[in-house]
Parts: sequence; structure tokens; C-alpha cells
Amino acid sequence: MFKQLIRRLRPGQAPTIRLPTEEDKLRLVEIFNAARQSAGCFKWVPIGLAEFNRQTHGEAIHIAEVGGHIAGFVSVWEKEGFVHHLYICPRFQGRG
Repeated sequence: MFKQLIRRLRPGQAPTIRLPTEEDKLRLVEIFNAARQSAGCFKWVPIGLAEFNRQTHGEAIHIAEVGGHIAGFVSVWEKEGFVHHLYICPRFQGRG
């Protein structure tokens, strides 16, 4: 699924897709909060690591990395093929 999406991007801008490490989790929380705040359509309440872990428990998380920076992530409830969270860091939004 992710490889099909990546093929549609312009050459040189395709992200690297990888699984998160424990060290990535705080950055994912930052992206979660920043993306929700910048969207303006949520009643935004920042969350911490414990809440992030609760919300993504049992889900497969994949990170999109561009130039060594985490650009965003997706968490999928694989049992039902349901994308639960999909967030892009605001500074990477609008790039295709």
C-alpha cells in the first residue's frame, strides 16, 4: 500500500518508510500534537506519551522519513485494515 503511494511522488521527494523505535515515540507525539493544532478542525488538547501509547496500542505504526527527519506517521488497526491515525508534521505538509 505505501509503495503505491510513494510511486506517485516526484523523484527525489519520496520518503523512506520504516517502523518506529522507542526513541521515535516522543517525536511522534510532537507531530500528533502539532498536526492536530495546525488543522484547526479539532478541539485540540495536547496529549503525552502515555495517551499516545494508549491510542495506538495494538496498531502497526509506520514512519515516513525525509532527509533524515520524521515527516509523519500512520497507525493502522490491521485486523480491520483501518487507518486510525495519519499525521504529517506541519512543516512537511503541502509537498505532495
